[in-house]
Amino acid sequence: MRNFITPVGEEYPFGGPGKFILGTVQAMAEQLRREYANTVDLIYIDPPFGTGDGFSVKLPGVREKVKIPAYSDNMDTASYLEMMCGVLTLCHDLLKDTGSIYVHIDYRMCARIRLMLDEIFGESCFQNEIIWADIEHMHQRDPERTGYATQKPEALLRRIISASCPEGGLVADLFGGSGTTAAVAAKLNRRFLTIDASPASLGIVRKRLLSAGCDVSLIKQSSALALSYPALPEGEFDADFTFSRDAFGAYVQLDSFRSKFGLSFMAFGTVDGDGIFRPAEYTLFPTVGSRLSDSACRADTVQLCDNAGGMRFYRG
Repeated sequence: MRNFITPVGEEYPFGGPGKFILGTVQAMAEQLRREYANTVDLIYIDPPFGTGDGFSVKLPGVREKVKIPAYSDNMDTASYLEMMCGVLTLCHDLLKDTGSIYVHIDYRMCARIRLMLDEIFGESCFQNEIIWADIEHMHQRDPERTGYATQKPEALLRRIISASCPEGGLVADLFGGSGTTAAVAAKLNRRFLTIDASPASLGIVRKRLLSAGCDVSLIKQSSALALSYPALPEGEFDADFTFSRDAFGAYVQLDSFRSKFGLSFMAFGTVDGDGIFRPAEYTLFPTVGSRLSDSACRADTVQLCDNAGGMRFYRG
């Protein structure tokens, strides 16, 4: 019988400095207040627009045209406004007195959200309404594209973060989506806090930040990346491995797998007493025959993730 385990998060020595939390803003609000009240320099949010539509992620590396639901934007107006009131009140509590918030919204709810912002932050705090006409939209083959339908270009976030967050400051994005805010913040030597309810977002953020490698942050503090998921998003797949050890290390090899969505990530490491998985080695887009090792001979757990953001942990 395969031994499955359920960690509560992951930690990497680079890819940050920052944290991604899998969950809804509503569910995480009190925890965020306890941990981050009056500490955030900049908040950028690109919330649902009240379109009545559903949005998805196009899976990379999968031949079939498979789409994974990312989020639903089909709340009625009253429910939408109640949700946004809670989100913006939380933003007010997280921001420093000197902090800034950018709310990316379209014509459907713009007037109502502006009134809500005036009520929560004070009308005198309003600075400007910005139209980003001078920043190009992303074309379909843009190398930045992750498959996320509502992804914003890095140029937009680069301008916002550079203008409104000091180096070493903290940037928060409560609807993290494709991870653009986190990716740009790391490149600009800012810390980040990203939240999203979609496992697909978690998978994209992990891949995007780790792909940038150790050079993603030059800041003189920890550049660790933390991923937190109070409830493990279990993947709909299975796999077989060969675990082995010798005098030089511990090893795992992927022998076979069955996955509707294809595999995006494989890591080999340990789960410590705090429930955090810490990889010794990982690879993106693993295939049959992929082999990972740990020269310290401590690793005993392999993590496998699919392109939908689902994952499983197998202990050898």
